[in-house]
Amino acid sequence: SFKSSLGSSSSSSSPSIPLFKRLRRKRRRKHYNNKSKTAKAKAGALFSASSLRRSSYAVCEKSWYGLDALDMGFLADMAYDDDITVDHVERKLKRYFDKSSKIIWDAVKVQDSPRHFSVRLTHEDYAREPFHIVSVSGTNKARDVYEDVAIWNEAGVLRLISMLIPVEWWWPSNVVASLAAVASWLFFEPRYVDEMVEKVTELRRAASLPASSSSSSWLYSTTSSSSSSGSSSGNIKAEQQPVIFTGHSLGGGIAAILGAKTHRAESVGFSSPGAAYQSAKFGFSLRDLRLTSTTIYADRDIIPVIDSHAGSVQAVECSATNFRECHSLTKLLCELWRACGKEEVGGVPSDYWDLQCVKASSN
Repeated sequence: SFKSSLGSSSSSSSPSIPLFKRLRRKRRRKHYNNKSKTAKAKAGALFSASSLRRSSYAVCEKSWYGLDALDMGFLADMAYDDDITVDHVERKLKRYFDKSSKIIWDAVKVQDSPRHFSVRLTHEDYAREPFHIVSVSGTNKARDVYEDVAIWNEAGVLRLISMLIPVEWWWPSNVVASLAAVASWLFFEPRYVDEMVEKVTELRRAASLPASSSSSSWLYSTTSSSSSSGSSSGNIKAEQQPVIFTGHSLGGGIAAILGAKTHRAESVGFSSPGAAYQSAKFGFSLRDLRLTSTTIYADRDIIPVIDSHAGSVQAVECSATNFRECHSLTKLLCELWRACGKEEVGGVPSDYWDLQCVKASSN
């Protein structure tokens, strides 16, 4: 009873909090809440800005003599056209580059087996130095399927074996490439790479040099050499103007091989298999492949898993649930357009990609 009476007396005698103190505490809480909201807003703005920067792929900042990844994709896609002729290529180039005064193109050549075309371009921002685009078609007919198997069957078998025994991770890439070259003696003999070397060489020799050049020779000189697979191939060396190979799927893989074999050349492949294990087979170094190759592919695409990549590799998102859609060049390019943006072609406003990707999304 004494404790209860003491407690009751103490509680009843405790003074209430003065009004001015309650108001001061209320002001402090409001001040701290405002500071917290401001800090959260700043953090949210910073996060959203950094997220916006991260949504643009690294390859968006890359260019090849003034052409970006979407320009290269346009050229790679054109090689698939069924009615591809010189007139057809010129019409599409005119539609794409016509509004730009910075880009001049000429010397269009179209050849088959494998289907490819070449064009000489000059960009005003690059000291008007001509460069050449060679676009190789992907798998489009029965012989293309044969070449797919002939070039990449050893790399595909090694990758399957590595799922059980990780030989690819135990051995250096050059050892795996040598093993693939030895195994190629037992399988099919690829011909497209050798034919491309010969045809591109003839193509460039047949063209005429621009008037500003003082050289009397064209782009390539060819020396005969034998690849490790036993097939003879021209070891092409660029003497004058740069060349860029591009293509999708099979065409991108061939572009990477040709780019590594060619001095002052680069390659841009879309959804293409790797080429690292082809170095001993086709007679180029892994270092050259690392210096010249750029590969862009979508998630869930199984074709780039074949063989190993070297050089610049850019994976982009694919929301589709099946391999076929993620391997589509149109879907890949529209994802690049969404992330990179493309409002100009050759420095001139253009709605080409807006129309293409809106049309693709409606199909």
